[in-house]
Amino acid sequence: MELTNKISKVYIVGGLLFGDEGKGTTVEYLANETKAKLVVRFGGGSQAAHHIVLQNGIWHCFSQFGAGSFLPGCRTLLGKYMFISPHTMKNEEKVLLDKGQIDILNRLHIDNDCFIITPYHKLLNRICEILKGGKMHGSTGQGVGATSDDAYRAYPDNFPLGDIFLNKTKNNQVNTCLQIKDLADKTLLFSKLNKLVLEKIKEVKSLIKKFDTGNESEIFDKHYYNIVQSDKDKLIEDKKKILDECNNLLVSSMKEYTTKALQEFYLKFAEQYKQTFVNGLDIINTELEAKNDIIFEGAQGCILDKIYGIYPHLTKSLCSDENALALLKDSNHKYKVIKIGVVRAYSSRHGSGPFLTYSKTFTDKIKEEHNTTGKWQGKFLLGPFDSLLVNYGIKIFKPDYLSITCIDKIVSASRNCKEIKELPICFSYLIKKPISNDLLKIIQNDKLFRIEEDEFTFTIKEVLKREPEDSFYSLDLLAVFKNSECVINTKNDYNDYNNDIKNNKNKEKIDSGIKNKLKLDSNMSEDLSRFLLKIEENSSIPIAILSVGPTKEDKICVDYNIFN
Repeated sequence: MELTNKISKVYIVGGLLFGDEGKGTTVEYLANETKAKLVVRFGGGSQAAHHIVLQNGIWHCFSQFGAGSFLPGCRTLLGKYMFISPHTMKNEEKVLLDKGQIDILNRLHIDNDCFIITPYHKLLNRICEILKGGKMHGSTGQGVGATSDDAYRAYPDNFPLGDIFLNKTKNNQVNTCLQIKDLADKTLLFSKLNKLVLEKIKEVKSLIKKFDTGNESEIFDKHYYNIVQSDKDKLIEDKKKILDECNNLLVSSMKEYTTKALQEFYLKFAEQYKQTFVNGLDIINTELEAKNDIIFEGAQGCILDKIYGIYPHLTKSLCSDENALALLKDSNHKYKVIKIGVVRAYSSRHGSGPFLTYSKTFTDKIKEEHNTTGKWQGKFLLGPFDSLLVNYGIKIFKPDYLSITCIDKIVSASRNCKEIKELPICFSYLIKKPISNDLLKIIQNDKLFRIEEDEFTFTIKEVLKREPEDSFYSLDLLAVFKNSECVINTKNDYNDYNNDIKNNKNKEKIDSGIKNKLKLDSNMSEDLSRFLLKIEENSSIPIAILSVGPTKEDKICVDYNIFN
């Protein structure tokens, strides 16, 4: 007998660190297990890189289409807080068609209110990175940041916590925002495009001129101005090369992307994609009314969050659950929210920004097929699991369960590397100087200063009171960590947990699952179980999903409450 009181389950999947945690593969697994007919992208833009691998070897790096797209009948909704790049979407569509997804456009919905990333937003992002002379922010160079800046300046009330974004962004008198709904009006489209192109060219030329005349302080915020000035000789030496690269990029963009050329492209895009343009709430309501489960797919990670992340290496959108919950709040249908926080069995970070558990050994020994060095993001770096930072990500995202990925990679690397075989976890940092900060207390120990988790974290309310450059997580403060050491507690340091894990309700599932899937001997299986359960204990969040390989068949569900 069919249950009449069933309601939809809404799974919100988010990354707990710097992105690249395995959100895509977790979304694909959930979509398959729940038979979900809809995946909703609720933040970020075309900079996402969510890799999905099928058992037959076919794989795809999902950028704007949902990570459930290989599941027959599963649709994608790009929610109104997404930043859409029609140019890259066309390319991704072609790749998916070549991989057999012939109905991919029939399964795509784009909210009318989505903001459009233009080639001139991409140009502005890249010029800003080049002018830093190698001291990069870590942008993907896709124009998401420049587009979101424009959107928040022009329409702060359209976004969750938009007033916070507005207060922390320099004012811009010209509205250079283009939305999906603008593509329906040829005259309005040309007018907006003309204004946008002229304004962005003017902005880029102004940046180049200020750099050329030595007025870098007018280009960069305090942090980047300080680090650029600290390497002034190198900057002067590279100045001509930097200016040539910027001017060539500007000239080529102006030639290729005239207002008329852009108008023609967007009109063709609108004609081909017009059936996908929707009111996103209608699509969500249809699924909730039918009592179908929905998967919400996040982008980037909590430590990159515009408000709560480590300044200034931030993305320009929210990586918390705020956008997803805002998309749901106007629905009149009942649903149950289940939030899944995703993290690797080790830490990772692409390119610039603080990465306190970085390890050359981890970076060299753990093989990454899909994450490599990129021109704009920089090198992909790895290190031991950082319990302090993961627990801060948990404070931001507030997950109900954890999904731990890449377990197979750390096991494979551990077989020929002692440092990795010990499965280290970082529980505290040691620094060589005391820090003066009213939110942070430190413990002196043998002329070093230990930062423990209780002192490292603080309430979200305290973050919102401060400007980014004054916050605890500013790089002015974290610069103290440049010569720091991380205290890495290995398996031998948590032997006292042996007795406790015997009573863990999921220990047997974890033991048998990883042992069978990874073909481990008893010693390695026991060590890995203890490592995973220590993560669970220290985070106070139950593990629900373990990923021991790239495909959905490589997932182990250790807590079926996520499906109840």
